[in-house]
Amino acid sequence: MPSLSVNDVGSGGSVTRQQLSITAPEVVVDKHKEATVDVEDIATRQSAVAILKEFSSAMGAALGAQQDSDLGALYSTLTGQTAVGSATAPEPMGDDMIRLARQYMDDDDIPENDRCWVLSPSAHNDLLALARFTEAQNTGFSRGVQIEGGRVSKLYGDDVIVTTKVATTNQARANLYIHKEALGMATQKNFTITHLAKVQLSEAVTGSVLYGVKVVRDDHGVVVYSLQNAGS
Repeated sequence: MPSLSVNDVGSGGSVTRQQLSITAPEVVVDKHKEATVDVEDIATRQSAVAILKEFSSAMGAALGAQQDSDLGALYSTLTGQTAVGSATAPEPMGDDMIRLARQYMDDDDIPENDRCWVLSPSAHNDLLALARFTEAQNTGFSRGVQIEGGRVSKLYGDDVIVTTKVATTNQARANLYIHKEALGMATQKNFTITHLAKVQLSEAVTGSVLYGVKVVRDDHGVVVYSLQNAGS
């Protein structure tokens, strides 16, 4: 929503009328992705599982992961906020970086509700090395985060998502601290399974989806660069 100004009520109860416009963001649908498998008839008939069904689930997961990667690649257009950390000389993720990203969003009055962290496994691993987030006497909870499967579930009240789909640039991972209105995705054709024409003794199945992604509000997200550790 656009910003509103507050004015004094004039004599006789007069008010200042504000002319505001709401512009709907346009998302270009330009990503037509597919995953196709060719399963031999003998495999279909001799398999102990419904092999085509299993492949269909795998295709859906692969295409969903691609959508996550495309959203993560939008980090370079989140230009409404100053990035935290350096893309060329990155350092391990630390508490000071977390707090600075939060401050940037707070300074611009971005709503606290519906914010979340999208962290690479290496950034998450950096945080697990900090007593502030893992030891009960520092977290303020009855136990450290190990009670939740060894993962940081929240950072100062914000949910945490750990994914390999965080973009990489040079030796840095482009972690994101975003509000839900920062990024958008429009789907013109949902995930669809298509059986291709049979021209040999095998079954060809294609999973496809048609969509587009865009930064909707570039000041509703902060890029936080952290060092890409070995193996991440």
